[in-house]
Amino acid sequence: HVEQSSRVAAATPHALVTILLDEALDQIDLMQAALKRGQRGHEAHARAASILYALEASLDYRSGGTTASLMAQVYREARRRLRQAADEFDPDWCKQARATVAPIADAWAQIA
Repeated sequence: HVEQSSRVAAATPHALVTILLDEALDQIDLMQAALKRGQRGHEAHARAASILYALEASLDYRSGGTTASLMAQVYREARRRLRQAADEFDPDWCKQARATVAPIADAWAQIA
């Protein structure tokens, strides 16, 4: 946790979004693994959803316009799929949530 805290404290706004996207993907993976083991993965679900809410809340609709609105839809859809995974106890929904977020994380990481 110390390394992660240091990384966050020193992060630029761009790097912070990268960290959040990476952490959301990690939590989605943890939830999927828990479901595959027959566990609910509540903690990972809560963390992933919280991160996705934070990312959505950070969007600048005035400057970002249509792009910000589209990003909000992506984050909402990922949360919906995680909720579906929890409701149906089905790890495939986690896989779909990951597939929703991963392209955004990859594209964001490529922006220098």
